[in-house]
Amino acid sequence: MRKHDTVILALGIIITILWTVVSGKDGFKGNNATIIARSIAITATIDGQIENNPPPVGTWVNSNDLLARVHNSRFDHSRLMELESQSANLTAEIGNITQQLQSIEQLRSQFEQRTTAHANWVVSDLELKPEEFKAQLDVARAQSRLESKEAHRAQELYNKNLISQVDMQIASTQAEIAGKQLDVNKAQWERSGLMLHTWKKSGVLLEDGDASYWDKMTDTRRLQHFESTNRLAMLETQLIQVETQAQVEKARISSSFIEEHHAPFAGKVNARFVTQSTRVNSGTDLLQLLDCTNPVVIIPVPDHRISDFSVV
Repeated sequence: MRKHDTVILALGIIITILWTVVSGKDGFKGNNATIIARSIAITATIDGQIENNPPPVGTWVNSNDLLARVHNSRFDHSRLMELESQSANLTAEIGNITQQLQSIEQLRSQFEQRTTAHANWVVSDLELKPEEFKAQLDVARAQSRLESKEAHRAQELYNKNLISQVDMQIASTQAEIAGKQLDVNKAQWERSGLMLHTWKKSGVLLEDGDASYWDKMTDTRRLQHFESTNRLAMLETQLIQVETQAQVEKARISSSFIEEHHAPFAGKVNARFVTQSTRVNSGTDLLQLLDCTNPVVIIPVPDHRISDFSVV
């Protein structure tokens, strides 16, 4: 085979290979040459509507320029609405419990003041009771002695038949009553001394063996304050969890609600398939962009010039 034929065959093979590689790709054609550039399709990944007006065919765009924005107005917001409702309810309940805590604290302060006043009164009363009961005990002793003498005298008169048996029994009964009253006064005096001794030793004030009304009310308010504080802490923790979940849901909705397509490289818009307000589905082609940074140029060579080229 002649050298001329070999060159022609080689060029034919090269052109065929180039055409096979770049076939199916878009390019720019001139009168005497064809520039083949890499193209990429911009595709929607969510259902929605085009918000902006994508650049028309032939527009030069830079890397990261906005090409199309897809807005999905039909996205389900029920989960976010539920979380926001829970957040509002928790916030309202926290506000109510905070007000309750303030009221409980005020009541507790008032009861503590009354408890202190009552304790001061009880202490004064405890210190006075032994003297009071001691005086009553002395009176009861004197009365018991008088009644005993009267009963003894009535017995002697009865033995002499100077009074009736009924009068004698009345005097004896009165003596017994005076003796019982003496025992009561003695017990009261001893009890008052015991209570005073107990208070001085332990500082505990009791009413008939039990805590005072004001002590009980103060303890009740303390318990309510403790329970409300725990409830408040639990609600605040729940609120933080709900708000965190709502933020996650908002981020998820934002990523699924709106998507923006930016140019991955600098180039020209070769095709535009949508305009502003066009409704699209996931997978719909929006634009086609040509990468003109590394183009391939195909130049036709006349037959009589083929001999001027050589295979490298």
